Amino acid sequence: MIRIFFLFWVVVLISNIALSQKLDSLIINRQSHLDSLPILFPSGIIEAQHVIITGNNIQDIRAFRHIEQIAGSLIIQDVSLDSIVGLSNILIDDEFRIENNNNLVWIEKFLLVRKISTFKVMDCPALKSLDFMDNVEFIFTMHIEGNTKELRKIDHFPSLKYLFRFSLLRNTGIDSILFDNDLGDVGIVLIQNEDLTFFKAFNGTNNNALNVNNIANDIIILENTNLRYLDFSNSTLTFNAINISSNPQLAILKIGENANFIGSVFELVNNTNLENFEGYNDTKFADFIQISQNDNLQNLNCFKKLKKTINLTISYNNTLKNLSGSFSNLDTIGSIDIAWIIYNT
Repeated sequence: MIRIFFLFWVVVLISNIALSQKLDSLIINRQSHLDSLPILFPSGIIEAQHVIITGNNIQDIRAFRHIEQIAGSLIIQDVSLDSIVGLSNILIDDEFRIENNNNLVWIEKFLLVRKISTFKVMDCPALKSLDFMDNVEFIFTMHIEGNTKELRKIDHFPSLKYLFRFSLLRNTGIDSILFDNDLGDVGIVLIQNEDLTFFKAFNGTNNNALNVNNIANDIIILENTNLRYLDFSNSTLTFNAINISSNPQLAILKIGENANFIGSVFELVNNTNLENFEGYNDTKFADFIQISQNDNLQNLNCFKKLKKTINLTISYNNTLKNLSGSFSNLDTIGSIDIAWIIYNT
């Protein structure tokens, strides 16, 4: 029966390859499927939008040593493997995702991969390191989500030269992130991370060459329970939207020291422990600015060169004592010259 099923799978797959230039998805959920890869793809290239390896029937993926390239995404999900060997010499054109692999501890280092469109780690609680990505130079999106309780720090990626967006979502495990790379203009999303306390990244002068508009993606930092230290994007010149809100332990915030333009919104709201904020003192324009409900905020040192905004709200910062010249050059709110008001009630 196993032999009949295997032959049927081979026939169906060959038929699909013959009928279309590129498969939609190639789902591999048995070891026999993997073992047949050299037969089905003698050229060493898998033309599929998604190659999905899934299921407890997978004992190892060493058969991928016969594959030189996946012309699409590689997704490894719901496998019981504790290590992955066989990907070191493969090229992945699009996304590489490891998802819901409870026992996965280690991945053999990529040797040839220099570029990955999207890199995702989702619910891999035993994974200890991302050092298998040490040689990768280009990542469009890096996304980490869910339970990675053994992955306490991210300070790898020594070869990384380009990153457009970094996301850490609803994560348990990671407590510190440090990128020493000379990277700038990176969009950042940090939302509902339980253990994250320290984030220092993307302060470099190497603004992404492929970002022709020199505009970072949105900066969204929300509801991170224990986040205390933020230091990022201090060489970025132009921002889109920025929202840093509801981070109750945030004490140190360094951002936008050289920025001259904010495309839409700047919000600093409900960061209970924040006492001082300094930044954006070279910024001349921002559409919408809201600094509100920061219960222990005492000093502002920001937006000293701002000339124009459509809307400015500074409210319910009940301990605010010193503006240090913040907003001192503002002469236009909305479309006409008017006075501006700061209030605390």
